[in-house]
Amino acid sequence: VKKAVNIPVLAGSRMNTPDLAEAGIAEGKFDAIVLGRPSIADPDYPKKVMTGHLKKIRPCIGCNQGCIHRYFTAGYVGCAVNPEMGRSTTYRPNPALTKKRIVVVGGGVAGMEAARIADLRGHDVILLEKTNTLGGNLLPAGKHDFKQEVLELNEWYKQELSASRVDIRTNTEATPKLLKELTPDAIILAVGSIPVMPRLKGIDHAKTVSCIEALSGQKEVGQKVVIVGGGLVGCEMVLEYAREGKQVTIVEALPALLTDDVPFGNRQMLLDAFEHYGVEQLVGHRLSEINNEGAVVQQPDGSLQTLSADTVVMAVGFKPLLSLKGQLADLNVEVYEVGDGNKVGNIMTAIWQAYEVAHTI
Repeated sequence: VKKAVNIPVLAGSRMNTPDLAEAGIAEGKFDAIVLGRPSIADPDYPKKVMTGHLKKIRPCIGCNQGCIHRYFTAGYVGCAVNPEMGRSTTYRPNPALTKKRIVVVGGGVAGMEAARIADLRGHDVILLEKTNTLGGNLLPAGKHDFKQEVLELNEWYKQELSASRVDIRTNTEATPKLLKELTPDAIILAVGSIPVMPRLKGIDHAKTVSCIEALSGQKEVGQKVVIVGGGLVGCEMVLEYAREGKQVTIVEALPALLTDDVPFGNRQMLLDAFEHYGVEQLVGHRLSEINNEGAVVQQPDGSLQTLSADTVVMAVGFKPLLSLKGQLADLNVEVYEVGDGNKVGNIMTAIWQAYEVAHTI
């Protein structure tokens, strides 16, 4: 286009990387960039570029949940990673009238957002994370080469928290005893979720791996893969393995893939990619057993079919981790539950719930 016209050419399509945009302008490929979704995630994007604070730009993760999908389903635009979007004058984290000591349990995205906002409001915050790093399920979610922005979001949170007053304690498991010793005024539980592993024959077979084990590299995934579960997690894993050249079959008990709350653009891209890569899609099929040959599925007519596989990946959903709330009643403090530990959702629901609680305490 630039070669064919004599008027300014502006490039869009989620120009999320300032360095890439700058290089494109320097090379004469276009004259300027247009910020759509990145400016929704961070309205101060241009200012942060001008002042050289590129790492402080809150990244758009391209999920489309809060912006495009919400526009079509709710009639207005929000942002998964920026709960203040569209209401920054009425919903900002104002200073707390009463300063409190708040303990946040869990260093996933919900816990990090809760700690960040509570600190911004002037509370004294302690963040407890039982592993050696922050991120929770953002870490396996960002393992796909087409979802690097999820890892960038995690780095943004870690950077914001490192510059805050939040007392971050990793390798620290929250117990009722420890929480009592910390004498909090309020506790925010953001313990997260784990994959559902249904009770069926062969669920403990060597060929069986959970989606988290596969994404995090805890277990090796072979060349011939069966993915069980046609939601967003399972379908994104299918795309990655198909792009790697693996032979992939996806099994879904419902009559169609991606029937949950998935933005239409994401759904269309994934289904088009499956067609492009020749992915075998078995909808209306239920996993019956995992054995030495692979996966045995029940077909719509009730008959059984064996799918040869080196690895069977379970991606049938998540369930909240066991809550501590019932063990904290004798502390006589406010206890809140946010994120997947409250109800399994996605990055948007986790961040928005955490913001709501921390904004209100």
